[in-house]
Amino acid sequence: MRMNYRNAVRVFCRLFFLPGLAIVLILMGVLLFLADSPLHAATAVPRILVLNSYNPGYDWSEEEMEGVRDGFSKSFPRAELNIEYLDTKKLHTKKHFSQFADLLEVKYADRPLDVIVAMDNAALEFTAQYRQRIFPGTPLVSCGINGYLPSMTAGLSRVTGVTEYHDSASTLGLALRLHPAVRNVVVIHDYTDTGLA
Repeated sequence: MRMNYRNAVRVFCRLFFLPGLAIVLILMGVLLFLADSPLHAATAVPRILVLNSYNPGYDWSEEEMEGVRDGFSKSFPRAELNIEYLDTKKLHTKKHFSQFADLLEVKYADRPLDVIVAMDNAALEFTAQYRQRIFPGTPLVSCGINGYLPSMTAGLSRVTGVTEYHDSASTLGLALRLHPAVRNVVVIHDYTDTGLA
C-alpha cells in the first residue's frame, strides 16, 4: 500500500497541531519513508520499532515516549508500535549492546519492520552498528541526537532525523551577565553520552 499525496498532506497538517516540533519532524520522517515504499505486511498496518536509549520510568524517556505514542496514535492509529529500551543510563558502558542485538535478532526475525526510530545518541550508535545485521534495509529516523557529526551516519542509507545542539557557552555567558557576582559554577552530569558532552 502506498500513501497518496492527499493523505500525506492531510497528515502533515494534523501534525503541526502536536506539541513539540521534534515530534512533528520525527513523524514527518516516518511518513516520508512509509510513503516512499510499500509496507512489508500485506495489511496497511505499519510496523514501527522505537529504540529508546534509556529506561522506562526515567522522566526524559517517559515524556519522549508520551509524545511519540500520541503522535503515532493520531497519524497512524493502527500502527504496530514496538518499543525497546537500551537502558544506557544504568549501563553506560554499552557492553550489553552485542547481547541486546542478539535478542532483537531473535525477536524480530519473522517480523519485518517498516521503520526504526532511534531516540537519542545511544540508540543511533546501536542502530549504526547493528541495523544492517538485524534489520537490513529498514529506514531509520533518529531524534534527540546531541553533538551530531556526519561520521555518526557515514555509510548508512535511508537515514534522516532531528539533532539537538546545546549552546553551553552562550547559556553560561547569559547567566554570568545576569548574575555578575558569580565566581563558581558547578556542573552536575552523569556518564551518558549526553552528560559527557
